[in-house]
Amino acid sequence: LAVAAGLAALVVIGSAPPPPPPTPWTDAEKRAAAKEWRDAAAARGDVVKSEALAVAVNAVAGTVLKEADTPPVLVLKSAGVDAFALPDGGVVVTTELLPLLQSEAELAAVLAHARAHVGNGDVDRVLLERVELKGKGAAGADLVAGAVYGIDDEILADAVAIRALRAG
Repeated sequence: LAVAAGLAALVVIGSAPPPPPPTPWTDAEKRAAAKEWRDAAAARGDVVKSEALAVAVNAVAGTVLKEADTPPVLVLKSAGVDAFALPDGGVVVTTELLPLLQSEAELAAVLAHARAHVGNGDVDRVLLERVELKGKGAAGADLVAGAVYGIDDEILADAVAIRALRAG
């Protein structure tokens, strides 16, 4: 009885329990967020419309991103050198990055690295962190833009990409 009274006092005196963790995104929600991001980029005119470039980049992507449901790689007009993954596993590369790559093998490594962030759960973690800040109803474009990963995430993505490239 004394223990029960003590526990009751702790519950009353103690702080409120922490909120439950955010609900993980479903695959459908990830696809919707990525589609919203792609649609926003297209509406801004940021997507490169060169068929030849898209075919060349996606030919390399086909050797690395082998899952049947992987969206095509999107080439984005950008002043920044970047490549990143979207929540649905799609990868985006910028026009500023492509001329810096000296071979298809380097492009394959960049694509494999970006995609590794999805498989490693980095993209999901960033989505969940941003949902905590903005709410799950926030626009998908806001939730996926500008993800920044830690050095450990980057090192692991490199290792996963290297294994994927060696496996061929």
